[in-house]
Amino acid sequence: MQNNPWQILNLISQSPNPNALLAQMYGNHPQYQNIMNLIKGKTPQEIEQYVKNLCQTQGIDIQSLARRFNLPL
Repeated sequence: MQNNPWQILNLISQSPNPNALLAQMYGNHPQYQNIMNLIKGKTPQEIEQYVKNLCQTQGIDIQSLARRFNLPL
């Protein structure tokens, strides 16, 4: 995963099928597989809570991150 994370997030937010885009870019990467296994079977609310918790532990302001990509929270 050598790409700039902000570029990747921009691509994902603009893609009509973000899952297919990510699978195409990173399908064989072990970290991608770990993330997909982590969210498998989770509801959108559970994934959102996980991301909020992760941002909090990493010192990332999730509101700023969401605004940057025009995502509602």
